[in-house]
Amino acid sequence: VNTNYVTPLNIAYVAAYIQKKYPSEVDIVLFKYPKELENAIKSAPPDILGLSNYSWNERLNNVFLNMAKHINPNVITVMGGPNIRTDHDGITKFLSKNKSLDYYILFEGEEPFGNLIEEVLSGSKLSNPPHGCAGLVEGHLHFEPLDLKKRPKQIDLPSPYLTGVLDPFLLNPNIIPLFETNRGCPFGCTYCTWGISALSKVRQRPMDVVLQEIEYIARKSAKQVDWIFCDANFGMLKRDIEIAKKIRGIMKKNGYPINLTLWHSKNTSKRNIEIAKILKDNKGSIALQSTDPEVLKNCGRGNIELAQIKKQLDYYEDNCLDVATDILIGLPGETAFSHMNTLITAFDLGFGSIMPYNIRMLPGSQYESDIDRQKYKIETKFRPIFGAYGMYDGQRVFEIEESVRATKDMNEAELEYFKIIHWLIYFSWNTGIFKIPLRFA
Repeated sequence: VNTNYVTPLNIAYVAAYIQKKYPSEVDIVLFKYPKELENAIKSAPPDILGLSNYSWNERLNNVFLNMAKHINPNVITVMGGPNIRTDHDGITKFLSKNKSLDYYILFEGEEPFGNLIEEVLSGSKLSNPPHGCAGLVEGHLHFEPLDLKKRPKQIDLPSPYLTGVLDPFLLNPNIIPLFETNRGCPFGCTYCTWGISALSKVRQRPMDVVLQEIEYIARKSAKQVDWIFCDANFGMLKRDIEIAKKIRGIMKKNGYPINLTLWHSKNTSKRNIEIAKILKDNKGSIALQSTDPEVLKNCGRGNIELAQIKKQLDYYEDNCLDVATDILIGLPGETAFSHMNTLITAFDLGFGSIMPYNIRMLPGSQYESDIDRQKYKIETKFRPIFGAYGMYDGQRVFEIEESVRATKDMNEAELEYFKIIHWLIYFSWNTGIFKIPLRFA
């Protein structure tokens, strides 16, 4: 289970890998919607239950784990995903807290889940967790992780699209196709789990497979007008130009997709501009987060060059195109003064839309660690996640997120004050009714 508007690409990769490795020994069913999974667990209890773990389904997962163990005490339960602290103590505490969970797979899940299936099919008693799976043995953590940095640059995994695993989801017009052309992120933003050490190496999926997937989805889907490319830095690789040309050809031929969501690479402005020209983007997105050099250094974005960002902005301005930016509040070392100056700079640079956000504390990120919490004296509060609630197995389940509300450099009153400024910026820039002169004395 995961978010309710995109293909479940994550678990589909695992399914495609297992089906290729064990084509006749294993029967795999993917679930997108919680109610369907609840009904399936009750009507046909599985031998192995695998759940993806994110901040928006953490409590829901616990309901399903407990339900599955109650119905079938012998079920093997597995979780994977980024919503966990990845150090020894963090993994141990997570497994100790979730009594109905047998194993946790960190980082890439295809091979570790395959190792688990192999041991189950061989009749192994699973006295120790399989390679790549974390588990407790007599209260002690056993975990031998995969070394992804030593893996080849090319990802040799079966495509969940070309194998037909995702066909039922492509036929649902309410579900947006997701694409992945590479994995990894070299930018180690401390508030993000995309570029943590284990995932910092950029690895590519075969070009011919990527192009075939684009054609396959265009042919097999419900003609969704939205497509999302979930690469951390689209445009980082030279071949992304060819991928953009392929997408443009599909758009011209079929009339869809109309809207593309891309996360552009941070320091490849020339290539990003070329991609924008190919795709005939009528809008762009460049995430500033902050313009203060010290803050950028503190949060792991010190190697992102503002001069490169300015080149992209010049292109959008010269072509009368809208460009948006994201700005975070509560970053390490950020003061009210530096945050206000970031907002002013965003205005002066000419962004057509400025989207300020609170920082969500993500387990597994450096900023969420005890070390950074103490170093920056981070204070947080919790709030419900919009849309992440429901009744499952007779229980009210709702998810919450932890957000930064103060640091040693910005108190809560200052952070609260910016709520008004942020709202005015959003209202002004998105309605065009009035403009706000921002200057900080």
